[in-house]
Amino acid sequence: MKALSIPFIGICSIYREQGYSQSRTKRFMKNIYHYLNNFTMRRLLVMIAIPLLVLSACGETTKEEIADVLLISQDNVAFPMEGGTATISVACPSQWYSIVSSYSSESGSAWITTTDSDGKVTITVTANETGDSRKASVTLASGTDTKEIKVSQSWSGAMLSLKINGPENMELDSEGDNFMFSVETNDEWNVKSDVSWLTVSTEGKLVKVNAAANEGAHRDATITVTASATGNSQSKEIKISQISRDENPYFQMLGSFGLYAERWYFGGNAINVPSIGSYCTIEQKEYGKSFTIKDLFVEGTEYEASYDKDTKKMVLTLGSLCLTRAFEQSDTYYYYLVQPNITERKFETGILYGTVGTATDGTSDNCQAILLEGFDEAYGSLGLIVRIGATTDLAMLSDVYYADGKMYFVRAEKGE
Repeated sequence: MKALSIPFIGICSIYREQGYSQSRTKRFMKNIYHYLNNFTMRRLLVMIAIPLLVLSACGETTKEEIADVLLISQDNVAFPMEGGTATISVACPSQWYSIVSSYSSESGSAWITTTDSDGKVTITVTANETGDSRKASVTLASGTDTKEIKVSQSWSGAMLSLKINGPENMELDSEGDNFMFSVETNDEWNVKSDVSWLTVSTEGKLVKVNAAANEGAHRDATITVTASATGNSQSKEIKISQISRDENPYFQMLGSFGLYAERWYFGGNAINVPSIGSYCTIEQKEYGKSFTIKDLFVEGTEYEASYDKDTKKMVLTLGSLCLTRAFEQSDTYYYYLVQPNITERKFETGILYGTVGTATDGTSDNCQAILLEGFDEAYGSLGLIVRIGATTDLAMLSDVYYADGKMYFVRAEKGE
């Protein structure tokens, strides 16, 4: 409060002018002095009383809390991707400790540790190899107070990407095989095989895989492509299997077979007995590409079928010439394998497919077989037609069997 200034000059003269005596003037001045002195004392008493009242309101608990306060030099620490340590000063008159209280990381809290010592806490962070930034918090605690330090660590590298333009699984041929795939990534990469019989080579982003012929049992391998960047890596695998020769569908289609059908026709007459009505031999023409079917329906016939390596199926394209036979003093006969409609004396060509499976041979079940499919519903038979000489007329044979209905080649020897 600002003290008041009282102008003394001129007061006596005023009183003299009004007829006051000098003694009365002295009493007036004395009264003013006592008033000012009492006002100052009252102000001083008030100023002393206020803090005394505040102190008298403080109990024992409040005094302990004031004595247990934690003070830290900073409450936020940021680390680079490489990790490191940071020391934070701590002031507290009582005992205190630190603990990692929360975190965000795939690797959990193991990436951050704390060490307590006299008047400080040291926070240590490992290198960040997660490919993303991460956060945590460290809590300091005394008996009655806590303080939180927020910890963060950056990730300065680009996100690593790896893509394989190829199959996840691959089955290879028993006689040796190869295939290729490409790799897309934004960093360095390498590829390796875990077996000696499967080799890999690279040309730019292209990977070439080669498998040697398998002369033993079924075998497996793994091709691993790994891309890596600073503090991060990513891998992808292709599982490889190589079949044995015994498992090879192409080889399973070679040998002696009998054509088993639901019914047979002979001379235009139906024989409604499921059985084998014709035998043949299926031989290798070009491995993995084609077969030669010999002596089906008539001895001497040779019919070429192809092999689809992707679907593992035999492919029979009907309508091709399969036998030319010249008779003495007669015309030449030209034989064709077709789908005939026996009752209407018509025929169709088309394509049939054969798949390795199991079926009955009439006496035993689960015999190795080549299951045929692809028949036209209106021409559900299989047999030969003949063209005689230079004519364009075609005829069915009265002394040859025709298969009808569901049919398949079943492994069998002629005469069994």
